[in-house]
Amino acid sequence: EALADDLYADTLGDGLLRLRDGAWETVSDGGYPGRFVNCLAADGGRLLVGTMDLGLLVLDVRTGRFESLAARHPAFTARNVTTVLVDRGRVWIGTYGEGLWRWEDGAITRYGKDTGEIGDDWVLASCRVADGVWFGTFGAGASFAGDDGRWRRLGVADGLPSLDVSAIAWRAPFLFLGTLGAGVCAYWEGADGPQP
Repeated sequence: EALADDLYADTLGDGLLRLRDGAWETVSDGGYPGRFVNCLAADGGRLLVGTMDLGLLVLDVRTGRFESLAARHPAFTARNVTTVLVDRGRVWIGTYGEGLWRWEDGAITRYGKDTGEIGDDWVLASCRVADGVWFGTFGAGASFAGDDGRWRRLGVADGLPSLDVSAIAWRAPFLFLGTLGAGVCAYWEGADGPQP
């Protein structure tokens, strides 16, 4: 992730790295961010750092200090953050086992299998498209949060070859979904939603 004049890289085992003046260096502040960093997202002058065991951390790149989202919002209990997407003033946080979270205007909201918006609590991928955000899950296909507030799902009945969606990309008018074990499929996004 590029931020200011630096490039940041997430690693599983070597923590958070920063390329500065042609050399890679480890970025840390005490015990944060730990050694296992799953994902990154730039948000203004801060870097959102999704970890495997410490939840979502916020790095103030100016001061070099980290803060845990759980410290700001104790309701945020997730530890294994798999995807972070900064989207129009809000942050979507996908987790491995604790569903999907939205951080917006100082509030945190959880969406999960039990609340009905997404089909599974194991969220592996996220992608912004023209009219909303898609989320890939481990076991329940893909779920869509529309800008209009409506949710919908994409599964086997819609032609998806696997319910394990680990990657999503969009290049209008096509939505590409990478699956675990069943390849990549492309959908044309028409007025009535994705069509195989």
